[in-house]
Amino acid sequence: MANRGNYNASGNLFPATGGSGSGGAILANDQWFVSVAGTLGGNYCPVGASVRALNNSPGQTPGSWSISQPQKARVLFRADTPSNWASYDPILGRGEMAITLGINPPKIKIGDGAAAWSDLTYLFQPIPDTYTFNAYSTDHTLTVGDVCNAANGLPIVTMNKATANSVTVPNNSTAAIAVGSAVKIIQIGAGQTVLVADTGVTLNATPGLKCRDQYSFIELVKCATNAWYVKGDLSA
Repeated sequence: MANRGNYNASGNLFPATGGSGSGGAILANDQWFVSVAGTLGGNYCPVGASVRALNNSPGQTPGSWSISQPQKARVLFRADTPSNWASYDPILGRGEMAITLGINPPKIKIGDGAAAWSDLTYLFQPIPDTYTFNAYSTDHTLTVGDVCNAANGLPIVTMNKATANSVTVPNNSTAAIAVGSAVKIIQIGAGQTVLVADTGVTLNATPGLKCRDQYSFIELVKCATNAWYVKGDLSA
């Protein structure tokens, strides 16, 4: 098929020159794309339609031409369960939506025409409105899994130890927790929980970095690469 470029169809006539043959003669499979709408052989041809000669020297005979109307845009999407998506792991077309059902709320991925479903990230991940608990009975160093975010949900770190214990806030090089992230901690044991800053980390709090008593609830908010604000039921 020989693409002959754009065609102004407003004269309501099929192409008469500009073909791929000698001197611009029109040959079979010469094709134009309509750039200005018109009516050819009784068929309305909007912008984007294609006109193709079916034989050499087709003239103005409608039967010697093929007209293809432009495709209309379609919204493509698929919907399936998490287990089926993981099992089939298809490559999604560019702009194709993949909806994951069977979870609340449903989640959406958008294909790029190359990556498998498992390699795509969700378009948005709303944070669940129920809490979960990351329970520890020994000294603990915070991890990215303790952070409240779309991937983890709303975890609360619980420290349950009868004697004094610590929660270490790691350097960003150890745990790359995003700035703006929040971590919630409850001392549920009798042993007092104290926050410890890893090397290079600054913890900003008043009046101190200890949970005041059993069931004290505190929260840390990361304000810079290695700096945090601390609030809640604290003591010196």
